[in-house]
Amino acid sequence: MNFFKKCSPSFWIIVALISVAVFLFAIGFRITYSPALENSWAAIDAVGGWVSALGAITAVVVALVVANRQNEIARNQNEIAMQQAEIAEQQNRIALFEKRFEFYNTIQTCITIGHLLPNAKDAEAAISLVASSFNKGNYFLHIENDKNADYIKALAIDAYDKVYEIMGKAEFIFEFETLEYVVPLVDSLLEIVTMNGNDREQRYHRFAFSQYSHKIEEELLPHIRESLMQMKS
Repeated sequence: MNFFKKCSPSFWIIVALISVAVFLFAIGFRITYSPALENSWAAIDAVGGWVSALGAITAVVVALVVANRQNEIARNQNEIAMQQAEIAEQQNRIALFEKRFEFYNTIQTCITIGHLLPNAKDAEAAISLVASSFNKGNYFLHIENDKNADYIKALAIDAYDKVYEIMGKAEFIFEFETLEYVVPLVDSLLEIVTMNGNDREQRYHRFAFSQYSHKIEEELLPHIRESLMQMKS
């Protein structure tokens, strides 16, 4: 069956012409030349009529074959286009899931920091907590060699930059409101990692961060989990 589908219209034209020639030969039709023979114009006219009729039939058959072939090509192109659209949709869905999951992991880390911040004795301890939570490998490797406050602060600021970038995409990847939750959290984190203000102000920022993270855990996190579960199903 696949052989017939793969054959081109030209192949079927040749087959049709050969079939006609074999048929004519079988019924006694011969092409001869002899000056002694008298031309039969009636016979020639009859042959011409048959040739015209066969030519017309052949043209119709060829047109039908070509039209069928074009329709088949169009169907194949439509199927390919639909498959490509499905693949593109699946890729977009995977990309969206990865962005949402990245946001979810970042939120989870911030919630963990929020639980531990009240136990931080001072601003440096709070910065170390942020740095170690987002840059575990670099933080602990450096601590083993030399406890440098400036380096730890740089890690904490780098962690803030990552959080700021990820949080900023939230409004574009979720259907529900996120900015009212993440903006105060990110602002408090900035105050913590840059050590702005005196000790009292620093304690306030740590307390505010804990409160904001607790609110996110209670109100926003369930919606994020639900959206991820819906995308997996």
